[in-house]
Amino acid sequence: MTKIPKYKEIYEYYKKRIRSGELASGSPLPLEQEIIEQFGASHMTVNKAMTLLASHGYIRRVPGYGTFACGDFKTAIKSSHLQFQGISQVIRNTGMQPRTELVSYKIKKGRDLPEIAPVLKTGDDEYIHEIIRLKYGNERLICVTKAYLSQKILPVIDITRLEGSLDDYVREMGIQKTDGYSSVQACLPFDDLIRFFGTDHMALMHQRITWNIEGVPFELTDNYFDGELMTITNPRRMEITSAGEGHNSSDF
Repeated sequence: MTKIPKYKEIYEYYKKRIRSGELASGSPLPLEQEIIEQFGASHMTVNKAMTLLASHGYIRRVPGYGTFACGDFKTAIKSSHLQFQGISQVIRNTGMQPRTELVSYKIKKGRDLPEIAPVLKTGDDEYIHEIIRLKYGNERLICVTKAYLSQKILPVIDITRLEGSLDDYVREMGIQKTDGYSSVQACLPFDDLIRFFGTDHMALMHQRITWNIEGVPFELTDNYFDGELMTITNPRRMEITSAGEGHNSSDF
């Protein structure tokens, strides 16, 4: 009988407890050291399990406070059930002129993205596309988006298409995303987000979306919205305010 990896054992343990309600939404998980001792696992293994739980909406990690069970897994999304509008279209709907700027495109190995690789089920020596872009409305920065795509499913990317719609490009390549998870939480700017937004004193809305293709992980995207302009009223709906021009809501 094949023994499941330790990180998957931890993942399944907490997944089962959270789905059953035994660990209610908002309940704190044990400290990392306690989990390490309970499962006889390493720090890296526990972190890998927690990353996977967070990406699937079972927990929320709050820096400086701890890790908590949450119910975002209940917002699993089916692409066939939704009419998608990209961020640029939502910006355009407010009457603002959208612009996308490509910051960087890199191909990295799984070992270089320890927080992302477990979500995409990518091995240390397998590759991930990393795409960082800025979304503007009337030349005001509205969103920093960081997308990670499995190179096993999409071997090559035409870099000239990355200042347009990534979703459209993926569909044109014959890839149909089928299901995934979406979660939303507030955060403060960190690392390169401080450089992009020009301050560390502002509220951001962090939206994480993971997409599968018939259950096989394909994409993880982190969107960081200017909290003064963007409201996400639930994990499937965004509302953007063009200063002084009212609101525009859109499902995605």
